[in-house]
Amino acid sequence: MTTDSGDFQGGLDVLAALAPMPLAWAMGFAARIRQELLAAAERRAADARRAQALEAAQATQRERARIAGEMHDVVAHSLTLLVVHAETLRARGGELPDWARVQADGLAAAGRQSSGELRDLLRMLRDPADAAPLQPVPASVSWRPCWTVTVPREERPG
Repeated sequence: MTTDSGDFQGGLDVLAALAPMPLAWAMGFAARIRQELLAAAERRAADARRAQALEAAQATQRERARIAGEMHDVVAHSLTLLVVHAETLRARGGELPDWARVQADGLAAAGRQSSGELRDLLRMLRDPADAAPLQPVPASVSWRPCWTVTVPREERPG
């Protein structure tokens, strides 16, 4: 490159060479600030998603605990009362016919087993991570429903 004295204009040429530098620096600075703001917004969004997921999990756990409490209050207390009545019948077994003693024994056993299963279910409902896994009802349990009681002819009234 040759420089003629006519081509060089002095300060304007220096200004023309240096003028884009601050503009380039300002554009780079603005781009970096924009990237930092975008990264901060993404972090806030991720934090908000985590907080929302945590809130949903806590709400789910509170609802599970509420349902478990309601089930305990209603079902477990009623089942306990049923077992107490069945045991009372068993204690007065001498006054009952044979078929009634057998049914009272079956009712008490079924009630105790159901109470244990309900306890396991409520434990799992309250805290699924802490609960023991539920086991199926063993096949060896003989279920005799109480509503199919047959009364021998000689013990029927009238």
